[in-house]
Amino acid sequence: MLSFSSSASQSLDTHTLDGVRYTEDQTQFDLTVYGRFVEVVAGVKVADDLPAKEHYRIRNRIEAFIHDAKRYDIWTPELLEVYPNIDSLSEVTALARALRQHEKHHTLWLTQLIRK
Repeated sequence: MLSFSSSASQSLDTHTLDGVRYTEDQTQFDLTVYGRFVEVVAGVKVADDLPAKEHYRIRNRIEAFIHDAKRYDIWTPELLEVYPNIDSLSEVTALARALRQHEKHHTLWLTQLIRK
């Protein structure tokens, strides 16, 4: 499960994403909800204990998927009919943003840990 601090999660489109839960000081996002989509688009099997480099790979490939679909003018709702676990184009975009936010939060946390 991906976790974000409350302040970091403010930019997440939590109304568009499935698998979002709130606690007192953080937002948790269950990536396994999108497991089949991630496997098809990113070639990575989703698990609860994915290392940071796999989150990066997933985010990178989803962003490339979005970029290529827009580039070839196939970024339409019909595109998603062949992909599992995704209901809208905005959901794909929100998923990429959530992964980018997690990566940013994780990098900041590591930087602070190293400086201590």
